[in-house]
Amino acid sequence: MPELHSPTSAKLLLAVAALSLAAPDAAIAEPFRAEPATVAPVPFFGTLTGTVTDERSGQPLPGVQVNIVGTMVGNITDAQGRYRIVNAPPGPARLRARLLGYAAVDRTVTVEDGRSQTVDFALVSSPLSLDAVVVTGTAGGSQVREIGNAVGRVDAAKIAETSPAVNVQQLLGQRDPGVVVQPAAGMVGAGSAIRIRGTASLSLTNQPIIYVDGVRIDNSAAGGPSIRQGRTASRLNDFNPEDIESIEIIKGPAAATLYGTEASNGVIQVLTKRGKTGAAKVDIALRTGTNFMRDPAGRFRYTYGINPNTAQVDSFNIFSFYKEQTGKDIFTNGAINSANASVSGGTDAIRYFASADYGTNHGIVDYNWENSAGSRLNLSLVPSTKWKLDTYLNFAKNETRFAQAADGFGIWDMMVWSSPSLLNTTTKGFRYANPDVAGSIDSRSTVGRFTGGADLRYQPTGWLTGQLKVGYDNGQTTNQILFPRVPAGEVNFFGARSGGEKTLEAVSTIFNTLDLSATAKKEIRSISTSTSFGTQYYQKQINVISAVGSNFPTPDITTIGGAASSTSGETFVQNKTLGVYGQEVLGFRNRLFLTAALRGDANSAFGQNFKAAYYPKLSASWVVNEEPFFDRFSNRINTLKLRGAWGQAGQQPDVFAALRLYAPQTGPGGVPVVTPSSIGNPELKPERGEELELGFDAGFWNDRVTVAYTHYTKNTSDAIVLAPNRPSTGFPGSTVRNLGKVKNWGNELGVNVVMLSRQKFGWDLNVNYATADNRVLDLGGVSLQNARVGYPVGAIFFNRIANAEFNASGQLVNVLCESDAGQPPQSCSTAPQVYWGNSTPRWWGSVNNSFTLFEKLRLGANVDFQGGFNQVDGDIAFGHTTFQNSAKDYAAPDPVFAAYQTVIPRLGLGFFNAGFAKLRELSANYALPNAIAARAGAQSASVTGAWRNVMTLWQAQHDIWGTKIFDSETRVPGSSELGFTYQTVIPPTSQIVLTVRMTY
Repeated sequence: MPELHSPTSAKLLLAVAALSLAAPDAAIAEPFRAEPATVAPVPFFGTLTGTVTDERSGQPLPGVQVNIVGTMVGNITDAQGRYRIVNAPPGPARLRARLLGYAAVDRTVTVEDGRSQTVDFALVSSPLSLDAVVVTGTAGGSQVREIGNAVGRVDAAKIAETSPAVNVQQLLGQRDPGVVVQPAAGMVGAGSAIRIRGTASLSLTNQPIIYVDGVRIDNSAAGGPSIRQGRTASRLNDFNPEDIESIEIIKGPAAATLYGTEASNGVIQVLTKRGKTGAAKVDIALRTGTNFMRDPAGRFRYTYGINPNTAQVDSFNIFSFYKEQTGKDIFTNGAINSANASVSGGTDAIRYFASADYGTNHGIVDYNWENSAGSRLNLSLVPSTKWKLDTYLNFAKNETRFAQAADGFGIWDMMVWSSPSLLNTTTKGFRYANPDVAGSIDSRSTVGRFTGGADLRYQPTGWLTGQLKVGYDNGQTTNQILFPRVPAGEVNFFGARSGGEKTLEAVSTIFNTLDLSATAKKEIRSISTSTSFGTQYYQKQINVISAVGSNFPTPDITTIGGAASSTSGETFVQNKTLGVYGQEVLGFRNRLFLTAALRGDANSAFGQNFKAAYYPKLSASWVVNEEPFFDRFSNRINTLKLRGAWGQAGQQPDVFAALRLYAPQTGPGGVPVVTPSSIGNPELKPERGEELELGFDAGFWNDRVTVAYTHYTKNTSDAIVLAPNRPSTGFPGSTVRNLGKVKNWGNELGVNVVMLSRQKFGWDLNVNYATADNRVLDLGGVSLQNARVGYPVGAIFFNRIANAEFNASGQLVNVLCESDAGQPPQSCSTAPQVYWGNSTPRWWGSVNNSFTLFEKLRLGANVDFQGGFNQVDGDIAFGHTTFQNSAKDYAAPDPVFAAYQTVIPRLGLGFFNAGFAKLRELSANYALPNAIAARAGAQSASVTGAWRNVMTLWQAQHDIWGTKIFDSETRVPGSSELGFTYQTVIPPTSQIVLTVRMTY
């Protein structure tokens, strides 16, 4: 295995990097999806045509992949469900039709020279299609029946037709068991963190890696300016959800071995739409709607204080009070408008999909908005039956102005800590400043992004396929926060910033990937074999140039060059991975499959003395229902697949963690010198996740009921821990070391039920449920703030009051806090912080209902829920303490409450059970009669109305010490990995969206 620190490997990396710059870079993921087109007909070839329909409704099915098994010859059905294959080799052939969500169907046909034959298909809806091809986490693509691990699949194109989702994360959220998309803050432009199977790392990211059409992309959940809530923008949302065909999810090391050193948290693959042979088809989607905060006055707490006009305790609801005083609402309805157009089609030799979109999205305050535009071009070229080239080009541009600023000047800060005691101040009852001031601070981000890739496939024979993928993801971001200069004579709310201040960042992020592989497949009687080898190269480069300017001469001057004083800085981060892998899949009678794989990685972040990491994998899959002995059960259980997988994957250290670093300083006489900064660790290696998962997929009564279940156990060793340096080293602070161990376990259940299936009425029910838990097993003797041995990662520890009393004078006395288990209470100043709760959900799920009436009207209702965890509402905690604006502060004295006000940190007064259930979406989709569509010149048209974040159905806790919780779903922004305290975060908003779709 090459070592990245050696001269030889450095030359190799430079050579590969040069190649990646010569052609757009590639990714690890997307193997061929069995949709190849064909060249123009030539003599001695036959033609196959036909129509593919839904067996239940008889409606044509577009997008069905029809191909001759074992070859690259095939096509995709058009909008009328028709396909045409013009270069079918003569002789016996097996023709297969497959579509996501349907059981694949095979037809045996004998192709004759120069003759055309018609072969029709009727597909049966089936969530357990064992013949569907999965491209994520497999070498060369595999059928579901062959795979021993769970693979989540989201039919994004179908969901987008009825969902009010305005970005990719909303499209993905809670659609698959085991995946949690944390809620975003309630402002336009905010993104979410994604978790697959909970939390395992103590100090590194717990985000999965993400590919789009095989191109590794920047999936940061911490983009944008560093505002009051932290960096909140997700780069995944730069992509247009209307372009997405499906999303595949592999959930842990057992499935992610082929992705290596960064795949321990799982992998998400986004697959975009492709062109289909036939005349050009144009799709138009026009969307309009509104963002709003549901009943803000009714959900908001009353705040308390001493009214300066009456010298009495008073209270008000800041929303109602502001409306009475000004006649205006603090929050308004923000408009959502977007237009998306796509065209697809092609010939037998070239197919295309092209799209363009533009949208504006306004938040609940008028200065929060986002303007976005994008375009995509996907091409599939088939110059012969042996060659196929897929290319993907995507451009995205957006500008976002955020609703929150920094350091107490966000709109939510001003409201939650408002008080009648501030009525006679310049803030008029608000904290810090009034809402108009919040709108004068300009926090914005501008992003330009190009993502491109190419996938070249060569099949010289029916058993051998070679593949080369290159990919390139380039994002250029400008972030700024501008505090304007306060004009002379006006009220100064900005303190030291009254002269004006501007923070500016220019962020360049470039991801390159290269993947070269070969797969050989052979069948010998009842045994099949598939052998794959490959090598992958991946490089990430991030460059940040920042500057801060203070004190502008006039309000009109806002450039850093025009400031009286300025500072600047620059950071550059580069990381490289070189990996090789091999995989062998053995099949017996197309029912029993055994897979063995091994991957080796060298990474530039590894310590100098650590050469390479190796990740093995073993899995098995058994399609039991196809065994002869199972026939007696087939009338009840028509599908049964047993599966199991064991494997390892890694999580690389931070880029500079292994290196000895020095910090620049100014020495005697102004001479520049360096001082010790970080001692480094030449033995540093990646965290290693090892997972065993067992499960089954079953279909009952002809797939009227389907069940997918998985149990997993994951052990993370060599977890990176920040350990204090010994004074003798001469280096201050701490060093990262591989000392920790963490165990994760959980269950995932997905159930689909066809409740009713009639020609004029259908009812489908989908239920997802998952559990996840973890424990810290070892920390190498190091004490950490967010982790203790025997407790979950990110657990909440505070002092807990065991006793508190008032004496006759009303003074607080005899305050004691709990000690460790079995020990008597002691003084809170010396007592240890004890376990209060877990900060991540232990269980979650969703219930989705879909109704079809008269084949034209589809109704949907989606409920999701989370529970078994706690959060800290910092707004309430500091309202009880620092700002004392809660009812409890002015109620009859409570010694325990008073004691908590004295304990540092004072966050215990904001602790609560954060479980909830919400009616997440309601939707109605109506397919307009063809006569109406024809009036607009369209072949078909539909109208969809949808409402997101409809209402809260259940909330585990409604108040904290008598103060109302506005929304228990509010979370720390995506930039915080293990945070449990949210503060000044605008809660999630609601959306109502109307969409009109037309096909020409």
